[in-house]
Amino acid sequence: MAENKQTKKLLVVEDDKEIARLIELRLKSEGFDVLWMNKGLDALEKFSSYDPDLVILDLMLDDLDGYEICRRIRKDSNVPVIMLTAKSTELDQVLGIATGADHYITKPFSLNVLVAKIRGLLRRAHQFSAPVKPKDHINYGNMSINRKARSVQRGERRIHLTVKEFELLWLLMSNPGRVFSREDLFIKVWKRKTLVDCRTVDVHINKLRKKIEEKPFSASMIRTIHKVGYSFDPMV
Repeated sequence: MAENKQTKKLLVVEDDKEIARLIELRLKSEGFDVLWMNKGLDALEKFSSYDPDLVILDLMLDDLDGYEICRRIRKDSNVPVIMLTAKSTELDQVLGIATGADHYITKPFSLNVLVAKIRGLLRRAHQFSAPVKPKDHINYGNMSINRKARSVQRGERRIHLTVKEFELLWLLMSNPGRVFSREDLFIKVWKRKTLVDCRTVDVHINKLRKKIEEKPFSASMIRTIHKVGYSFDPMV
């Protein structure tokens, strides 16, 4: 599929003027339309009217951190997000991905690498922009789930789940490898605006694990991501 030739709009949210200037100059030289904002709240206000094709987001801002900005963007948009930060620990990267970022680049960074990642994400977004008919059946190894039949099976064993357990498993299996925070799971499955009690999610996940595991104490396809949430690992 040919890449869309229309000028792509990039929203850069960065409070370091020198870094922002270098990014802006390079991206404009590459043919992109660039809007630079140095405040997170201002960027969120401008987001809808500017309607960017991609967001480059600094993690450490004066008024609102990049994690929160990314969470708010993800409530209404699937626009690709690249996080820029001086933080380089594994937990920081996991948190960035968990809040919805597509790439995580640590400072100092190469502008060539940044441009390459931008083009890759825009190409992928264009390829998958057409509506896709949702799946009703998912299969990983000997584990299968059918949304229409509301059935779950592992090998020859039929697994009986509650409504919430089924919805949790369907959401996780539909997004293998994606890390969901407890709040994300609660909002999507319980249809609430905010997380009331994280134990609600933990209790349901623990019950779900016991039902889908083939043997007691065996490794579960539902992985715990320390201090973040859960993900589905089809390789278990």
